[in-house]
Amino acid sequence: MAGWRSVWNICQTSDDGCHWRVASAARKALAARQWHPARRSIFVTTALLLAVMATSLLAADDTKKPSVASHPIIPAFERFYSDEDSDAYDGGQLLFGELNCTSCHAIDKSFSGEIIPKQAPILDDVGKRIRVEYLRKFIANPQAVKPGSTMPTLLTGRPADQAKQQVEALVHFLAASGTIVEERVDPQAVGRGGSLFHRVGCVACHAPRQGDQKTLPPHSVPLGDLAAKYTIPSLTQFLQNPHQVRPAGRMPSLNLKGNEAKDIASFLAQGIVFQSKKPNVRFAAFDGSWDDLPDYGKIKPYRTGTTAAFDLTPAGKTSNFGMRFDGFLHVPRDGSYTFHLGSDDASQMFLDGKRVIDNNGIHAHTVKTAATKLTAGAHAIRVDYAQGGGEWTLELHFEGPGVPKQEAYASISPDRNTLPPSKAVKDKKDKNVFVLDPELVKQGRQLFAKIGCASCHEKKENGKRIASSLSSPPFAKLSGGKLVASGGCLAENSNGRTPHFSLSPRQRESLVNTISTLKMKPLEDEERIARTLAAFNCYACHQRNEIGGVERRRNALFLGTIPEMGDEGRIPPHLNGVGDKLRLDWMKQVLDNGADNRPYMHTRMPKFGGANVGVLATAFTKLDVKTEVEIPKPTLPKLRTIATGRFIVGEKALSCIKCHNFGQYKATGIQSIDLQTMTSRLRRDWFHRYMLKPFRYRPGTRMPTGWPSGRSVIPAVLDGDTQQQLVAIWDYLAEGNRAPIPLGLLKQAIVLTPEKEPIIYRNFLEGLSARGIAVGYPEKTHLAFDARNLDLALIWRGAFIDASMHWNGRGQGRQRPLGDLVVPLVRGLPLAVLESGDTPWPNDSAEQLGFRFRGYRFDKQRRPIFRYGSRIVQVEDNPQPVQDDTDTGFKRTLTIETRAPGDNLWYRGAANAKIERLDDDWFLIDDVLKIRVRSGTAKPIIRKVGNQQEMIIPISLNRRPAIIVHEYAW
Repeated sequence: MAGWRSVWNICQTSDDGCHWRVASAARKALAARQWHPARRSIFVTTALLLAVMATSLLAADDTKKPSVASHPIIPAFERFYSDEDSDAYDGGQLLFGELNCTSCHAIDKSFSGEIIPKQAPILDDVGKRIRVEYLRKFIANPQAVKPGSTMPTLLTGRPADQAKQQVEALVHFLAASGTIVEERVDPQAVGRGGSLFHRVGCVACHAPRQGDQKTLPPHSVPLGDLAAKYTIPSLTQFLQNPHQVRPAGRMPSLNLKGNEAKDIASFLAQGIVFQSKKPNVRFAAFDGSWDDLPDYGKIKPYRTGTTAAFDLTPAGKTSNFGMRFDGFLHVPRDGSYTFHLGSDDASQMFLDGKRVIDNNGIHAHTVKTAATKLTAGAHAIRVDYAQGGGEWTLELHFEGPGVPKQEAYASISPDRNTLPPSKAVKDKKDKNVFVLDPELVKQGRQLFAKIGCASCHEKKENGKRIASSLSSPPFAKLSGGKLVASGGCLAENSNGRTPHFSLSPRQRESLVNTISTLKMKPLEDEERIARTLAAFNCYACHQRNEIGGVERRRNALFLGTIPEMGDEGRIPPHLNGVGDKLRLDWMKQVLDNGADNRPYMHTRMPKFGGANVGVLATAFTKLDVKTEVEIPKPTLPKLRTIATGRFIVGEKALSCIKCHNFGQYKATGIQSIDLQTMTSRLRRDWFHRYMLKPFRYRPGTRMPTGWPSGRSVIPAVLDGDTQQQLVAIWDYLAEGNRAPIPLGLLKQAIVLTPEKEPIIYRNFLEGLSARGIAVGYPEKTHLAFDARNLDLALIWRGAFIDASMHWNGRGQGRQRPLGDLVVPLVRGLPLAVLESGDTPWPNDSAEQLGFRFRGYRFDKQRRPIFRYGSRIVQVEDNPQPVQDDTDTGFKRTLTIETRAPGDNLWYRGAANAKIERLDDDWFLIDDVLKIRVRSGTAKPIIRKVGNQQEMIIPISLNRRPAIIVHEYAW
C-alpha cells in the first residue's frame, strides 16, 4: 500500500511533471520488493491511471490563484524537489548553487564541478540602472519588495534605527555609481512589447502578465515591480545584454533585435510615472545643422524658456538643432572639481565665461573630463550642445571636496541667489531629488565589505573588485543542524549576524541534508546534465529522459506560426539523444550564442553563455553518440553526386522544398528548418538513421520518410540505392549557401533556355566583377567570362540562368548559375611573362599588366569569341561546347598575335589545386575537373606553390599566330 499511497500523493501535489514523479515513485516501489508479473503490470497501469486522474483534478482547479511566494523561488527546486518524496540531498545541492552559498562557504576544488553557483548581479553601475527608492526598500526587506527573491535580508534582527541608517548608507554608496535616465512610456511600444513578452519565450520562466494571469503560477521566476525598479532606458539596456549584469546566465539573452528590448521594457514597466525634474536652468533652442558648435550668441533662437538641466526635449526636435543652457553651479568648498561632460553629438562646458571642456564634433556618445579650481559659492555655468542626427544625449557629472561623483543637476540653480535642488530638498524633502551624502557613501562602502555584500556582489573601485571582510567557515566545516539551531543562514528567524534567506521548510530540510554529509557527492555525466538543465531551468522548455518539458499550465503559451505542424511547430524539441543528433561544434555555438533557426516557432532558444552551460555539449556528446551506419563512398564523381542530391531534394523527387526553407528561399508549404544548415547542425550517422525512420527519433513528427521499410520511393535514381541516395543528399546539402537552388523552388523564375543559338546574359553574376558575361549554349553546357579580369571564371551544366533577380523590381543582387556541376576555374589573366618555369606567377590584375577587354565577335553559330589584349599582345579566346559519349565540356582555343616574338610568354591552366596526372596528357583537378592543355610541342609544367599545385605551359611565339588549346571535361 505504501507504493500506491506515494504515487497518489505525488499526483495530488504535483503540477506538470506528474508523469515524471509517478514514474520515479513507481520505480522505487517496484525496486522495494519482488512483485509477481501480474501484480507488477496492474501496479504500473494503475499508477498511470492515477496520473491521468490527477491531471484532470488539477485542470479543474486551474482557476485557483497561487499564493504569493514568501521564500526564494528556484524553479527546478519547486518543480522537482519541493515534495517530501523527492531527493532532499539533490535538492540541497541544487540550492547550494542557486543561493550562491559558495560565495561565502568555500568548497573543496575536487567537488567544485558539482555545484553551479549563481553569481549575484554585478553592481558597478547599479546607480544608472535602479531607482534609489527601490534600492532603499529592497535592501531593507527583499522578500517584501520582491516575493520569491533569492536575495537574503542582511539587516534583520538589528535595532530598527541602526538597520535604517545602514540601509541608507548602502543606498548612498550604490547610488554614487551613477544616475538614472528617465523616459516616458510609449503606449504603442507597450502593445508591441506585450505581444513579444508572451511570444518569444519570456513566459517559459516568468508568469504571464495578461488579464487575471498576473499572479505567479508555480515555478515562475518572480519579476517584482519593474516600474518601481527601472527606467525604460535602464531596463532596455538590461534586456539587450543581461549577462553584463547577471553573468551567471540564469537570465539568458533572447538576442532581441531592433526595438524589441525597448518594447518589452515598455510593457514590463508600463506603470512608470514619469518623474520630471524641476526647471533649474535657462535654455535657448536653435535650428540648424553644424559639424562643430557655432557661436549661439550670433544666432536667433526659435524657442527659449526654463528646463531641468540638461534636458534636450524642450527643443521639440530629434535632429538638426542646437541648445544653450545657462545657470549657476553651487559648490560647498574651495578646491579642485572634476567635470565629466558626455554627449552625442557636440558639446562644450563653460564656467565663469571660461571654456573648461570641449567635446565638439559629430560623434557617438563620448565623455570628456577636465578639472578646474573653484571657490565656495555660485559660479556661472553654460553648456552648449548641437545635434546632427541619430542618437541624442547630453549629461554632466562632477565631483570635488565634499561632493562624490554625481549628476550636476542637483547643484545648479537658474540664478545666483536661488537655492539649487540639493539645498532646497533638505527642507522640502522633494523625493525626485536625491543628494549624495559623502559621509554616508563612505559608511556604505565599509558596510558593503563588512556585512557580506561583497562576498556575493562584484563592485569595482579603480578597476579592482571590493574584497569582502566577512569570514565564513568552508563547506567542509559546516553543520546543518547547528546552522539551524544557532540562528545561522538556515534558521527560521535571523540572529542579525548572518544573512536570512526566508527559506521554506523543505528548502531548509534539503540544505541541512546536503550540509550534514560534510561532503559533496560526485556527479555522473547524466547527473551533471540533469543538474545543469535544472539550474538553468532548461526543463521549462525541454524534456530529457522523461524529466521536464513544458508544464501543462504554460502549454497554451507556447505558440507557432503554422497550426498544421501541431506541437512540433510550437513546443521546443526534446533532448533525448541530442548528443547523437547534433554536432559538438553546433551545440557549443547554440549554448554560447543562442539560436533562432526554427522560423515556425515563436519561442527562441536563448543565449546562456558557454562559460555557464558549455559542459552540456561535451556531456551530451559523450553519453549519446552512436555509430551505427557505415557511410558508403559515392559511386559518382563529386559534382554529379551533388547534382543528384539536388534533384532528390527538388520537386520532381522527394520534394523536401515543400516544407523546408533553403537559405533565403522560402519553402512552398510550411516553413521548416533551413536545408542549408542541416550538415552544419546534424551528425551524419544520425542523419542517415533519421531519414529512414524519423518517427523513431521524434514521435509525432510530420516528417515523412522517402524510404519506407528501407526501400526508396525513387528507384530510378542511383538504381534505388538507399544509402547512395542519402550520400547524395548529404553531399549536396554540405555545399551550404554555395549549393544550387533545388528544382521547383523558384516559382517566379524567369529561366533563360538557349535552344537554337547561344544566349548572352550581361549582368551581375555571383563571384565575378560587375562586368560578368554569362553564355548559355543549346548543348546545356554554359560559361561565365569576366570582362574586367579577362578570365573564364565558371563553367556548368544543365539549366542556364534565372533572370528574375535582375528583370524584376530594381534588379539588385548577384545571380548564380541555375544549373548543376558548377566548376570554378583559374581566376586572373591566363597569360604572363615569366623569365623561367620557376618564376612566380604575378599577382597583378589584367589592367595593371596593361590588358584591356576589346569586346567579342560571333562565329557562324553566333557563339561569342572574346577579344582582349595589350599594346603588344592580342588574344582571341574561343570556348566551344563539346559532347561525347562520356563527358560534356568545352574546347577553348586561344589565338595569340604579338609584335614581340620570344619564348617568355606563359599560359596558366590550373592554380591553387591538387593536380593528378592521367593518361593521354589529361590531368585531374581537385578530383572534379579533367583538363588537357596543348601549345605546340610544349609540355605542361606542374609546380608546387605553397601547399597547392599550379600548371603552366610555355607559349612559343616564333610561329604566328600562337595557338593554345585548353580542353575541359567533367
